[in-house]
Amino acid sequence: MKRLLLISTFIFISLCLNAQVRGKKPPKMLSTQTGCVFRYPPKTKSFADINVAYSLHPQYSIGITIGRVKRFGYYVSAMSWCRVVALSTDMECDANGFIDGEMQYFSGKSSNARLSLICGIMFRLSEQLALKTGIGYGTRALAWETGDGRWIRNDSYGYEGFELNAGLQFFIDNINISFDCVSNSLKTLEFKIGFGINKNK
Repeated sequence: MKRLLLISTFIFISLCLNAQVRGKKPPKMLSTQTGCVFRYPPKTKSFADINVAYSLHPQYSIGITIGRVKRFGYYVSAMSWCRVVALSTDMECDANGFIDGEMQYFSGKSSNARLSLICGIMFRLSEQLALKTGIGYGTRALAWETGDGRWIRNDSYGYEGFELNAGLQFFIDNINISFDCVSNSLKTLEFKIGFGINKNK
């Protein structure tokens, strides 16, 4: 098997060099005994993922990512966990639950909200793997319910601003798996995983 792999690799390199000398594109090489696939140029992939994210604060969100990549490409990701009450309330308190020095009494119920939109670029590292990096804008909010039924937003646990994203996109036949890290204003850290499908163009 090793001898066959060495011979196949030598033939492929020789054909690539010969094609470059003649000004032609290198040929495609099919799967070897190791299961690896080498193609140049790589096939264009159009893909869509369903994402689930978790932040250590804690905070959950769900969303979708779509994109297209050949050697280079792009993607757009939208995430949400929208409980309107956490975004709509005008009352605010500090991290300890005080408003203007006055202690508030809470029922123990809380409400979280999360919105995020990120656009970015992709670079194909191999036929099965691509690197992603992007920037966008997002917000997260936390509100506590008082004993008399009012909702008060705790701004010490809420952030709004630019978001940075970095991750990897795996292509396994027509199935996608993605792993991402997202930070809002470099103050939060969110881990995102995605599963989806892709189609060759």
